[in-house]
Amino acid sequence: MSKKWNKEKELDLLVNFYELSIDEARERYDASYKTIAGRLEQLFDATEPEQIALLMEASEEVKRRKGVSLNSTPKSRKEQRLLRKINKLQNKLEELRRDNNE
Repeated sequence: MSKKWNKEKELDLLVNFYELSIDEARERYDASYKTIAGRLEQLFDATEPEQIALLMEASEEVKRRKGVSLNSTPKSRKEQRLLRKINKLQNKLEELRRDNNE
């Protein structure tokens, strides 16, 4: 992780990126939109347990903001895809935690 990006900024990016205009994102993160979008992509392609945990935390925050229960039944295909991705990431995180404990 570069000096520019810390856990708080990355969490903010994951939670708020899609709600910001390009200009708002540039101003908020003091970087080019290409750099910001690149960092977002790196976070989504995460393999390290800390980054996966950050994705999960961001996912829970977004759902909380939208008032969506983690146990609610998804209604659209988009929601179903997102839920599958979340479940896959949760399983991967649990597997990594088990491997680290052994």
